[in-house]
Amino acid sequence: MDTVTRFYVTGRFFYGESAAPFDDMNLLARGMGVELDGPRGLAQGKKGLVKKEKDTVVLRDYRTRGDDEHLGRLSESGNPAPLIDVLQRLLWLLDEQPYEVQDFLMRAHPPVEQLRMVAQALAGHALAPAGSNGTTKQERSEEQKAVDRLLAGWRGLFSEMTGRTLWG
Repeated sequence: MDTVTRFYVTGRFFYGESAAPFDDMNLLARGMGVELDGPRGLAQGKKGLVKKEKDTVVLRDYRTRGDDEHLGRLSESGNPAPLIDVLQRLLWLLDEQPYEVQDFLMRAHPPVEQLRMVAQALAGHALAPAGSNGTTKQERSEEQKAVDRLLAGWRGLFSEMTGRTLWG
């Protein structure tokens, strides 16, 4: 799994949707080989993976990032996008423009099994909002609910893709 996605999943595990102290999140990011600040940092741009406000950081979810049509696509140099970008764009498309999903998946060309593992990690009950005892559907974040919907229809969604090995 790529470092940006690992950072996001780990950040969700520790902080959920809560704001985290910048210093703590920056230490986590650097330990995983990514930068929060700087010209290529995860806080850059309106659709950056993190939103920095004074001395806190919040991880952005699919609702705040997914409408970026470039999110999750192969770069111009052919490098794959971080899986979290692919997943967040996919979740947004499923909610807002389901007719665009197959085209996006063909262009993004994600490693399907790795994408599924990221989705399962984000859907996990260990990532429930802080302070919840025994998660119920109502206590799950909007992103977790979207991931639940994706995982429920996973096989049907990816069986529509032609010429790809899905379960290998």
